[in-house]
Amino acid sequence: MSAAKAKVVGYRNGHRDRRVSCGAGVIEVPVPRVSDTEEAFRSQLLEAWQRRSKLLEETIPLLYVEGLSTRDFKRALKPLWGKSGFSRSSVSRANKALKEAVLVAHGITREGERVVLHLSLGGRESTESWKGVLNDLIERGLGRPQLLITDGNPGLLKAIKDVWPEAPRQRCAVHRIRNVLARVPKKKQDEVRKAVTRIFYAACFDDARDEARQFLSRYSRGVPHRLRGPGPTP
Repeated sequence: MSAAKAKVVGYRNGHRDRRVSCGAGVIEVPVPRVSDTEEAFRSQLLEAWQRRSKLLEETIPLLYVEGLSTRDFKRALKPLWGKSGFSRSSVSRANKALKEAVLVAHGITREGERVVLHLSLGGRESTESWKGVLNDLIERGLGRPQLLITDGNPGLLKAIKDVWPEAPRQRCAVHRIRNVLARVPKKKQDEVRKAVTRIFYAACFDDARDEARQFLSRYSRGVPHRLRGPGPTP
């Protein structure tokens, strides 16, 4: 049978709108409906059940590498994420693209500019992996830092102790604030976050101590015992 006489199987029968999140926000894409065919319609633009552009999905691991928290993700990407919302599980699913741990070291110059000093993949955040990062920095000419700011990763802390035992270290304020809020009732978290932030970002040590005393005076009965203390130390 010639192509001209071949029977046409299947025809378009309207469409349904699919909401897709992309870099421009949430858009509606008309997806054709087909009838009189056993084979389902397959779009060359969207995969089955796809609700976000690949570029948007690929952005999540990059922000994760930059050190953003889930809360930061929500603020930055909520307008682009659509009605489905942006949850911790959304971050976890998007970060499946990161098959290995990403080890990142940032530096702050005397002018206050942040620069990336090291970026590499590590099988895990082990002491040996972090030692490799620190030794790489030394081999490239970095002297002992005036101050190290880290999270509480045991592998990183052990590596710092072995490589730069005399370097002063400070726990990341963002992680400390996060730890405080984890022990505070949800309805109080926004209020407590602002109060704790005033302590860490005070103009000087004396102001920070005053803010800490006010914090303890205001919340001493409503916060767990482990949040109480004499205030910040130099």
